[in-house]
Amino acid sequence: MLTRVQSAFKTGLIHALVAIHDAGVEHHDLCRRNILDYNDRPMIIDFGDAEEHECERFVPVEEGTPAPTLTCEFGCVELLEFFTDIEVWTPSFIEYIDNFQPIELAYDPHALAKMAPSHWSPEEALQEAYRVVVKHVKEYYPAQYDDWIARLNNNQKALDSTSNSPNDSQ
Repeated sequence: MLTRVQSAFKTGLIHALVAIHDAGVEHHDLCRRNILDYNDRPMIIDFGDAEEHECERFVPVEEGTPAPTLTCEFGCVELLEFFTDIEVWTPSFIEYIDNFQPIELAYDPHALAKMAPSHWSPEEALQEAYRVVVKHVKEYYPAQYDDWIARLNNNQKALDSTSNSPNDSQ
């Protein structure tokens, strides 16, 4: 399949394939040999296996957002599989202690830490949660990494100040 596709080419490919599907055509043979680079723009060829198609995609394709986790969340198998293969989306799961957890847990290391096995101490679980979340953000959202770290540090300071405040009900 297509890997390491230039960003502008990938964006053009997304628009072209969505337009083809919106025009009522399913290609059925999306592969490298059928996608040409014409002046840095994708040109899709070989519609010999194509069929009429009422695309059931019901969510927009947004690059760099978490992938739909199921075909039923997206609605179109051909586009879902192709866009997953060319890494249009970031992962919809985060790996935490040898298990895959929903990506929503990556936004809150404390919630992710609650998924740790019972034999892990809360401190170990939280430390590992921060480690995997930082690694995930660094790998999949490098442009937002510095802002994310600053926000995470601010959230941690707020948590620390509320947990260290004196008890008002003395």
